[in-house]
Amino acid sequence: TDKNLNSIWRAACEAAKVKQIKLYNAVRHSLGCQLLDEGVEMDIVRQQLGHTRPEMTMRYAKRSQAKLTKMLEKRRAMVVDVASRLQVTN
Repeated sequence: TDKNLNSIWRAACEAAKVKQIKLYNAVRHSLGCQLLDEGVEMDIVRQQLGHTRPEMTMRYAKRSQAKLTKMLEKRRAMVVDVASRLQVTN
């Protein structure tokens, strides 16, 4: 039930020693971040979450940008690693 889920959520927040937010808001935030991480357009995420102002949705994009940066850094490391193994022959 909703009551049980909220009770579990509150206990998890307390155990993790994090600021407690409502489960509903946490799920919405998670959905927004996941959609942006998967490359869904910002305007579509905004509409899905019911935001009237794009600034609200931009809060989720900050996390997405950090993830994108990390992925690009990992990709760059892979390219450098592969390039160092190549042998040029004429």
